Amino acid sequence: MTKKCFVLSWFYPPINSSESMVTYKLLKYSKNKFDVWTRQNRAKSIWDRALDEDSLISDNITPIYGSSNNVNEWVKEAIEYFEKHIDEYDCFMTRSMPPEAHYFGKEIKKNHPEMKWIASFGDPLINTPYIDNPRDKNPYTLKQIIEDESPSRLRSVRIAISPMRNAQRFVWKKKRKACGVDVKEYRRIHDFTIKGADLIISNNDYQLDHLFANEYAPYKNKGVVIPHSYDMALYPPEVKKAHKKLIFTYTGHLDDIRNASVLLRALNLLAKNDEKLADKIKVDFYGHMSSSDKLYIMNHKLYSIVELHDDVLYADSLGIIRNSDWLLLFDANFTDVTDVNIYFPAKLADYIGSNKNILAITQINGASADIVRKVGGGLVCTHSADEVFIYLSKILYKNWKPQARNAAEAEKFDAKNIAKELDKNIEKVLAQ
Repeated sequence: MTKKCFVLSWFYPPINSSESMVTYKLLKYSKNKFDVWTRQNRAKSIWDRALDEDSLISDNITPIYGSSNNVNEWVKEAIEYFEKHIDEYDCFMTRSMPPEAHYFGKEIKKNHPEMKWIASFGDPLINTPYIDNPRDKNPYTLKQIIEDESPSRLRSVRIAISPMRNAQRFVWKKKRKACGVDVKEYRRIHDFTIKGADLIISNNDYQLDHLFANEYAPYKNKGVVIPHSYDMALYPPEVKKAHKKLIFTYTGHLDDIRNASVLLRALNLLAKNDEKLADKIKVDFYGHMSSSDKLYIMNHKLYSIVELHDDVLYADSLGIIRNSDWLLLFDANFTDVTDVNIYFPAKLADYIGSNKNILAITQINGASADIVRKVGGGLVCTHSADEVFIYLSKILYKNWKPQARNAAEAEKFDAKNIAKELDKNIEKVLAQ
């Protein structure tokens, strides 16, 4: 029997972002119906890309638009709407990012404990290298300075009462909060969501283990893995074009933490050894790139090999990757913080659907590495320019090919199969 679910998703088409596409593909092929509380207007953020995705609609999904671009006001509007229409729904889902969406679940669950709450975590909120890793502690706290410098007792006293040090500590904390990260707040949200929700969705096993680590282990029976997906209906036909160069392509967001620096250094090594490298390879980047990467391209004169492009519509990006030879994946390098990469980039699912070779620069162990190895048709490299240089040399000069693709593994990420997993879990939680 078809059920109706209220979904709180800050990102949803026409808003163009990775999370928008993830949510759309997750719900599209479900047998159930969804009202998605979202926004119609973009905020001033790099996550709200300049292009609208008006073409992404589905008969079983009805977007409902809040009026505010302030996330807290937007959540309050959603609560008011839901309370007026609660009899229309069998359950509700809260999706992060942003994590504040889970406040909706907390409030509704308090008022209506019988209503089933599905909480989806795009990324974990606590003990993560992106949010509160050891490399990102406030360097001006007394404790941190003592750990780093082991000062004498007299100097420790001077540091403790130093107006300059206290001012620096305050400014660092204020800047950190301005970037949208409040570690204590994220911990509160994680805590009440794990304890209060009836079903917790993660996109890979590493994140699932992370969500339910330590004191949250007793709640792990609530957790399920529903991976990111690709939708074959959205890919335009592949255009067979003869080209002498191998085309390597990246689509999406890069920044100072997740960047292309390893690949760029490898390309520079290749260029030093091959004056005609630009005749053999072309590397396209679509979307945001860090200033440091752009500067490296200019300083090392890689612009005859590397081309930078603006964001494109999602469907257009699928056409671009389908007409490339190799697709590039970059995970942030947190090897000095954690042994495994717990993040599953949504674009990796789209890459799998394109049936193209994948070059993944990531940690040797983790979500991306496991997926690329299981699906096949790809190559996993560590964050080593020398290693990437060696493999690019093999690809360019020795016609190296990756292992054969495993179709059965690839199909596990098909949106139609993912929808079956979602429906199965909705049915299960409603039966509790």
